[in-house]
Amino acid sequence: MNAGILLGVVLAQLVREGAPIAVPGWNGGPYNLKTMVGNYVLADEQGVPTSMGKHYDLPVFGLGGSTDAKVLDHQAGMECTISLMTALLHGANIVHDVGFMDSGLQGSLQLQVMANETIGFLRAATRGVVVDDETLALDAIDEVGPTGSFLQHPHTMRHYKDPFYSKLFDKGPYSLWEKNGRLTLEDKAAREVDRILETHTVDPLPEDVQAKINTIVKREQYWIDGKKE
Repeated sequence: MNAGILLGVVLAQLVREGAPIAVPGWNGGPYNLKTMVGNYVLADEQGVPTSMGKHYDLPVFGLGGSTDAKVLDHQAGMECTISLMTALLHGANIVHDVGFMDSGLQGSLQLQVMANETIGFLRAATRGVVVDDETLALDAIDEVGPTGSFLQHPHTMRHYKDPFYSKLFDKGPYSLWEKNGRLTLEDKAAREVDRILETHTVDPLPEDVQAKINTIVKREQYWIDGKKE
């Protein structure tokens, strides 16, 4: 795969020197020799292609949030998370195929929603801890003292929204989970998909951007039509 990538880089630059490129940050299609399937998530290859791209100091088009599972089960959740984690830690610049299942033969909106929560968790887990006068809050500690309450202190009001609070992962007591209908993560992801499809609207692209896209489409259509003739 690495040889193929380097060949692609050379060919691209021979055709148009200085053309911007990105290299793939996933396994590139080697088959699982036990099943003869081109798997999306293989333990021995996680992070290797991305690391090679970063070694060459080139942008990396990575893969994450994917799974070879056929249903939303433990394998799906584990492989989705692991692939996102390795893409993040190894430095992929853009990550694609979030929500793909069954080695790319299926797609799941529910898995996309679940992966979105996982991405939020991973970003929070890897962003580091800021240590400065504001986060140490020694003045607030001194002001409140050992018997006071921090809950309504201005420092708490400034920062209580800083942590990552998942919309889907259950972090409450068992009794509250029962009261709310004993919903699984899959149940909640399905509800979130329905909510997004019913309520989400997308702002249109600026007119100049639309014009550039239309120009590209017309240019490519010209060559396609020409080849058809």
